[in-house]
Amino acid sequence: MNIESTVERIAKKHEALSNPIRIHLLSIVIALEEASWSKIKAVFERVHGGINPNTLAFHIKKLLKCNLLLKYGSVESPIYKANVPKELKREIEEVVKFYRQFVGGSDEC
Repeated sequence: MNIESTVERIAKKHEALSNPIRIHLLSIVIALEEASWSKIKAVFERVHGGINPNTLAFHIKKLLKCNLLLKYGSVESPIYKANVPKELKREIEEVVKFYRQFVGGSDEC
C-alpha cells in the first residue's frame, strides 16, 4: 500500500481529515513533535512541491478548529502541536513514519 492510498483511506473515515492535505500536515506536526508554520511549510514542500500560503493557513485553521492541532507561543510566531486521539495516531502512524525520514524524528507515534 502506498502512502497516498493510506492517506485517502484515513480521509474518508475522519470528516475533519476529509482533505488529504490535512492528514499530511497533521502527520508532519506529529513527526516534528511541535512546529512553526514555516517548518510545516518547508517539510510539506520538500516532499510535495509548493503550497500556496493561503491554502496552508486554511488547512491549519481547520485542524485547529477541530482541536487536532493546538497553537501556543506568540501571535507573530505560533508553534503548533498535535492533539490526536490514540486511535487516530495508530491509524496515521504509517504516514508519520514516512515524514520522519524528512524531519529526523523518533519512530514512535
